[in-house]
Amino acid sequence: MPDPLTVQTSLDSVTSRMPAMGATGTHLVMQERVKKNESRLPEPDRPYWFHAVIEVDQATSRALGDAATTAPDLLPPIHPDLHQYVPQECTFVTVPESDANRILDTENADLVGGSERFTVDELALSTDCNLVVMVGTGHYS
Repeated sequence: MPDPLTVQTSLDSVTSRMPAMGATGTHLVMQERVKKNESRLPEPDRPYWFHAVIEVDQATSRALGDAATTAPDLLPPIHPDLHQYVPQECTFVTVPESDANRILDTENADLVGGSERFTVDELALSTDCNLVVMVGTGHYS
């Protein structure tokens, strides 16, 4: 039986997956496998998902802001328990997935055993609030 989902505040969980993310605070919810060989979803479906609201430093905000495209119609679909951490007054722009992964250096994620990969699937940035709202997926190879 999986553990209940809870909001976590571990900066390590963010920076190990996205080494170039200048995170200063985070609220995240993720669901992983219970054991490495136990998958709740059949392969090649995603073994775990990662949703986060991340406070970022100016350098990260600037780098992502330079790659931003348009204002999103909707923010990335984060876990409902995270909605309270997104201030209503923040305005957001979308950062394309390929740019977000490059800027945040997900290719060099420092993950257990080196057999895990992590990718940002959707990312919205608020430069006025220095806040990232994102969803990502982890894969075991």
